[in-house]
Amino acid sequence: MNRRPVLLFLFLISGGCGLIYEVVWTRLFTVIIGNTVFSVSAILTVFMAGLALGSRLAGKLLDQRPIPLARAYALLEAGIGVYNFLLPFFLKAADPFFGSLYSSAYQSFWILELARLLISFALLIVPASLMGATLPILIRLYVKNIASVGAQAGRVYAVNTLGAALGAAAAGFLLVPYIGVTFALYLAAALNLCIALVARQAGRKDETVSVVQETGDTAPGPRIFLVAMLLSGAAALMNEVAWTRVLGLVVGPTTYAFTLMLCAMITGLAFGAAAGSQLTRRYEVRPSTFAWIEVGVGFSSLALVPAFGHLPVWIGTLVKRYAASFAALQVLDLFLFFGLLLVPTMLLGMTFPIAAKLYAKSDSLLGTEVSAIYAFNTIGGIVGSLAAGFILIPRIGSQKTLIFAAVLNAATGVLLTLGTRAKARDYIGDQRGSSNVV
Repeated sequence: MNRRPVLLFLFLISGGCGLIYEVVWTRLFTVIIGNTVFSVSAILTVFMAGLALGSRLAGKLLDQRPIPLARAYALLEAGIGVYNFLLPFFLKAADPFFGSLYSSAYQSFWILELARLLISFALLIVPASLMGATLPILIRLYVKNIASVGAQAGRVYAVNTLGAALGAAAAGFLLVPYIGVTFALYLAAALNLCIALVARQAGRKDETVSVVQETGDTAPGPRIFLVAMLLSGAAALMNEVAWTRVLGLVVGPTTYAFTLMLCAMITGLAFGAAAGSQLTRRYEVRPSTFAWIEVGVGFSSLALVPAFGHLPVWIGTLVKRYAASFAALQVLDLFLFFGLLLVPTMLLGMTFPIAAKLYAKSDSLLGTEVSAIYAFNTIGGIVGSLAAGFILIPRIGSQKTLIFAAVLNAATGVLLTLGTRAKARDYIGDQRGSSNVV
């Protein structure tokens, strides 16, 4: 019996748990360290840094030694669950540190914020890194050979991202409002432990090890693809922060409104990853494909700027018609947000499988190369989120931030075109030089 569809379904649930944790961690920590923009950004930064770190470390480890993949995945999920069961106790143990921090550094804003970031990092980097480590393991499990890396990496990423959208909806509309933050944390942790048990059982009869024999070229693609993913991730998070700010001003800065926006964005990314997976499976993707997608993200994001001007009228119409039904109004708002953000978020979601296909060239270094794509994109997201929240939006406003992000996407497309052309010219020159020597 093929156990791999079971593991893919488990990864869907795991993605949901990840977003539940992000919501719950934000609630738990802002109660302790303060509900400021800096505090919320600190939690997001640590979460994304952990994803990047865990993915990179796991990707390298997979290529260095034979690791039973299903068993490793089960251990990671178990670790995530156990740690989050213990997190409330860790927070209680950290209370004296927070008290000492406020009494000694309350007069210095930057020292206080840096200390908050460091304490958040110490408490959350472990579970966030364990979450990040699961992606390269599942990708290695599903990729039979390097020719299928784009299709299978996109498939795994799409499933996990769709689970994240479902988790965001569950956390915002069901778990936190009805059972509270602590019980939501324990529920997600229990789900992770259940995932670990099922994954361990699934791997008993269909165990695959990570190290494989090399069958193709061992050199990765041009590093320009890593730079492009870094810039693309930065632009994506700039857009997300600006979109959230604009939509929040129109709909209202409520938990439900934020959840709807987050679900719309993540669902678009999942659909885009699935589309990118199919594209790499059926057609030959080239650097120009990646470049045009980045340009498309820029122009489609730019097209949203005038659309946002009409948003108050559209929202007002929906409120007048469906004010008596909260559920109907939320569903219609979700479809409205999803429709607005569909094109740019889908295009953004397509970049991961396409970049993986273009950059990953080695069977034996698959984990290292795919994790590099993911890590660079995530690090770019951290930079973009911090830049938008603390520099761009406060100084130039949301509209100009969206324009800046659109220009960055378009510039990434141009950079890809120029960089890959230069690489091609160098390759042709080397070939001619070597033939002259012979």
